[in-house]
Amino acid sequence: MSAEAVIDGVQVRPARGRAIAFLGPDGSGKSTVIAGLRAELTRRGITHQYHHLQVKLRTSGPGRMVTDPHARPPRGMLMSIAKIALFWLKAWPAWLLVVSPARRRGEWIILDRCFTDLLCDTRRYRYGGPLWLARAVDRLMPRPDALVVLHGPAELIHARKAEVALDELARQLEAYRALGAARGACIVDVSPEPAAVIAGLLPRLGLGLGQVLGQGDAALVESA
Repeated sequence: MSAEAVIDGVQVRPARGRAIAFLGPDGSGKSTVIAGLRAELTRRGITHQYHHLQVKLRTSGPGRMVTDPHARPPRGMLMSIAKIALFWLKAWPAWLLVVSPARRRGEWIILDRCFTDLLCDTRRYRYGGPLWLARAVDRLMPRPDALVVLHGPAELIHARKAEVALDELARQLEAYRALGAARGACIVDVSPEPAAVIAGLLPRLGLGLGQVLGQGDAALVESA
């Protein structure tokens, strides 16, 4: 969208591009919420890209279906360190070649999980190295403009998708919430129906009815 447009009778100006990363355990509704955001961006004529876990040099599709994220044992320390080092080495070229130009063009980048997710669920990524090292690497990663952390009662999310034990899910939810609070993330309660969750999120990302796109950057990092 390169010029002012009228949406639902309201004149809006185009947004500068933004990179938004979604975090949350399986069953929290990331796919549904992301689909709702993408539909709204499309409706507004805002070009966007979807990437799973890591920005790639070309737009990626959904990640592979995972039904038992803790089925395989953690890797050894050396292999774990090599894996996160490789992740870091791939991250910056992709960010500089894909994300930066896209944002200048006014495009949005949507990430379904990112490296930060590892800090809340090391078993999912089979990480067997020290957590302090993972935290250090995370600080060196390119940062999205905003994190969206999906949160809700463990019992509700477990009923949707029981891929890990209830106590492990509760631990993950607390870890995500603590990380979100520390990072100034947009923490979203996923207890309501999906349509209500999406409708509540859009204004916090600067996509509310009547909002001027590209303004209100503070809304990107509004905490719950």
